[in-house]
Amino acid sequence: MLGFLAIATICMSLRFYSKRVSKSKYFLDDYVLIASWIVAIIYNSIALYMTRFGLGLELGYYAQVLSKERFYATPALIFSAITACWISKLSFFITLIRLVSKRRQKAMLWFLMTTSTASLLALSIMQSFVECGRLVPVLADRPGNFGKSCAHPIMTGAFSVYASVYATLMDFVLSLVPAFVIWKLKMKRAEKVAIICAMSTGCFAGGVSVLKVFKTYTLLFEKLDDAFLRYIFSGNYDSTVMRYMFKDPYKGGLVCALNSLEVSCTIIAASIPFFRPLIQRVTAKNNKSREEETVVMSAIPGSCRGHGGHGRHARLGSTSDVDGRKPAGAGYDDSVAILEVERKL
Repeated sequence: MLGFLAIATICMSLRFYSKRVSKSKYFLDDYVLIASWIVAIIYNSIALYMTRFGLGLELGYYAQVLSKERFYATPALIFSAITACWISKLSFFITLIRLVSKRRQKAMLWFLMTTSTASLLALSIMQSFVECGRLVPVLADRPGNFGKSCAHPIMTGAFSVYASVYATLMDFVLSLVPAFVIWKLKMKRAEKVAIICAMSTGCFAGGVSVLKVFKTYTLLFEKLDDAFLRYIFSGNYDSTVMRYMFKDPYKGGLVCALNSLEVSCTIIAASIPFFRPLIQRVTAKNNKSREEETVVMSAIPGSCRGHGGHGRHARLGSTSDVDGRKPAGAGYDDSVAILEVERKL
């Protein structure tokens, strides 16, 4: 969890440093990405805190650490986990909406962004606060009402699987859309492939999300039998009801780790395409250093001065890159302009 979060932090920092290098503006997707990173930090902190109460341990190891602290922290854990997912995807959607130019493409992305965000937002509220078992402390004094003022666990579990599957599809959509858009542009094939690969790293998040869907399904439905549900709806508040929060703490911890990995992969995928100005700057400096070294060597008596010496001298004062393109100047818009796509649309 922490390892990939650290990598995501480095990638996001390089994204904003690249913006500073290219003197480009900050847009809504940048601020949304920062918000997703903050929520991811909060989520990982809560998950680490929950390990004190058995999260991630085998079932037999946590019987003695059941407590109300863990019970109260669980809604915050679930809410921050789902929120980090939809905010990180939202940032990538905004970037793609700025990239595409056709109305149909924008309309499709707006529809997918709205529906996926609404699904995960509804799930975060439903599973964190409305599901039966989350409201036990509130309804403990009114056992007869328990089960009438909350959502059925099977209903929230089914909606959780649906929202997770839909979010997984969105991960692959976010990876494939840039390929269809960029491949039609008039650019060199090598540039197209490089840009598509940079913007398609979200496939890793999709792969992690697929695994998370299967683990979430087994976690939610593995031990959810009718007898246990009748016991929950009876209004009893004891360790059995508290066990419902984590029927299998090991699988619960695995789902938490996969969710953290998915968010980190999404942040990384949203950051990598913005590295190009930084890479170009480093490449330009290396080329300039080699040219200066060549000029110095050519000035040494007895060295080979070839006919190209004068040309190398002349290029020392050039402000263009090796391929003749000028670097980004002040106000350079990198809506994926860092990919230099916007200029070619």
